[in-house]
Amino acid sequence: MSDLSRYPPGIGLALARHVLDNGHLLVATPRNPAKTPELVKEVEANGNGSRWLTLDVDDPEAAGRLVRRLEGEDGISINVLVNNAGFAILQTVEHAVLPGMRRRRFGVIVYISTGSGLEARPSMSNYGSAKAAGDALIKTLAKEVAAFNIRAFYASLGAFQTKMGAPSGEGDPARATKAIFDLATAQGSDGKGREAKTLLPLGRDAAVRAQEVRDSLDHALDVFGDVANNVRCD
Repeated sequence: MSDLSRYPPGIGLALARHVLDNGHLLVATPRNPAKTPELVKEVEANGNGSRWLTLDVDDPEAAGRLVRRLEGEDGISINVLVNNAGFAILQTVEHAVLPGMRRRRFGVIVYISTGSGLEARPSMSNYGSAKAAGDALIKTLAKEVAAFNIRAFYASLGAFQTKMGAPSGEGDPARATKAIFDLATAQGSDGKGREAKTLLPLGRDAAVRAQEVRDSLDHALDVFGDVANNVRCD
């Protein structure tokens, strides 16, 4: 298993360590590895070929070059892609890894998202709408690649105790990363038998957002169901 992931502190770092602890080969791709030499050393000291490489998210060709290097020169099959960055890089890296996944007829694409992408929250319009775009891409992608035995899902996170989240957040990054890992690998108590699902809500606050979406859709059909079914051509 190879995991190509942008690697900021928080969920990304916790997930990367969980991948290494479970014996998988990891390729972590931050913008500037020189800023975190201790983490580079930690990953590369693993001894299984794991590495920490630069990925400039502002260069639209960078992901393609990196994937060609890994899968061509280095002989690494990228079976699992974890994107912990934004919508634009999700599209770029996804396009780079999908050809190899289709050839092998196997792959998993994971997008780390947020509960504010599920349901609008005041003051989070830019961040929430960007994440919502990524959610929509993953939902569509999951249907497009299912015939190639490729899965795609997004983890919708609530407030966790990370640098980006609130220190007082009740979410435990270690438990969240186990759930993401289990679903990506279709194993463990959080993943086995749930492989077909595209949404993984994580956190009680994320569950609240998901329930709000369900209630909103039900309400829309209750109010406008007759209208929706009465606009067809005669």
